[in-house]
Amino acid sequence: MEGAPAPVRPVTGGKGLPATYQTRISGFADMDRTAGDRLLWAYADLYCRLQRRLFAEVAAGRSPASLKADYLRCYRIPARLFNALRVSLEGKVASVKEQQLLRRDELQRRVSRAQDQIAKVGESAGGGRGEWLHQKQRRLTNLKGKLAKLESDIDSDRVRLCFGSRRLWRKQHNLEANGYASHNEWLNDWRSARSDEFFVLGSKDETGGSQLCVATVAEDGSLTLRLRLPDCLAGEQGKYLVIPG
Repeated sequence: MEGAPAPVRPVTGGKGLPATYQTRISGFADMDRTAGDRLLWAYADLYCRLQRRLFAEVAAGRSPASLKADYLRCYRIPARLFNALRVSLEGKVASVKEQQLLRRDELQRRVSRAQDQIAKVGESAGGGRGEWLHQKQRRLTNLKGKLAKLESDIDSDRVRLCFGSRRLWRKQHNLEANGYASHNEWLNDWRSARSDEFFVLGSKDETGGSQLCVATVAEDGSLTLRLRLPDCLAGEQGKYLVIPG
């Protein structure tokens, strides 16, 4: 949401795949830039906060269907926003599960390779080879531990999601090396990273393809987006945030 307007550019994933477009927001209709940015950040913060809560409750054994009515009532969000939370979360979970299988295959290969290397040297290796063997055995134990933990997750259908990214989470343990003057400085980045996006779900049977965000073509050929705000964020400006240009 920062910076000067940039040309919209299409990004395609290959033949037959839908195109994705990106741009920078230049302003808002009937609202100054600061107020409009604040509303978008509030939308993203609400969306990400509810998605983390939904993930925790689903991980605890609740089904999204059993939670939907409570979310609509307690958080004053439309049904389509809850559906967007669910669909986006299901996609993230499916991605983690796919990565688990790939990671398991990789660990199994590394364990097998380490075992073969140790077997070739033998337990009676002396001199420098003895130290090498010791390190290899320690490495093998480490790999087996990681593999056992991963297989336990797969068998129990456990998914570990780090909202904000593990990479950023780990940076707090070495602040200076990662360019942070204080833990609070890192914490601000962490909170922003956990609340910096939202997903709007569409459907071909809805007006304009989506109840929550509709794009219309202006006279100059540009697009205007009309974003439906959740009731909990709607105020004097109304229930829509209009983004022209």
